[in-house]
Amino acid sequence: MIVKAVSLHNNIGTSDKVYYLQLVSVENGKYLVQFEYGRRGKTLKFGTKTENPVSKYEAEDIFDEFVRQKKEKKHYHEIPNPEDLLMIISFSA
Repeated sequence: MIVKAVSLHNNIGTSDKVYYLQLVSVENGKYLVQFEYGRRGKTLKFGTKTENPVSKYEAEDIFDEFVRQKKEKKHYHEIPNPEDLLMIISFSA
């Protein structure tokens, strides 16, 4: 079950990239942080920030730090429209 999700976009210069990040509840109070990224409109690459399920506290820290880094260092901004989160491809756990 998706607990938290964010959609990020970078369109500086000729860039048109997206990051979709999800905090997912998987089992007995354990969570994964998963993401998809790539050029908007192209096939996205899948990744995970947590190879094994971790506590909610740890997963939220990883999630929040990842978003902060993308915003501060890579100049991504959050897509504010909640409907854009529907674009997130089903993540495979």
